Amino acid sequence: MTAHRRELGAELRHRREATGFNGKEMARRLGWSTTKVSRVEVGARPISEADLIMYLASCGLSEVEV
Repeated sequence: MTAHRRELGAELRHRREATGFNGKEMARRLGWSTTKVSRVEVGARPISEADLIMYLASCGLSEVEV
């Protein structure tokens, strides 16, 4: 686990929480398991660029804002 992944995960969790979604709701929206959401958010699992874009879009952010 790298510091970069932990920092990114923390930012993703912050953005998810700002939308009012819990981990289970985010997983449902993305078609992921709750485990995958959790592991990405703690930095234990890398996230692909495509998954990152989907995650941020689910939080209401456009590619311009990313």
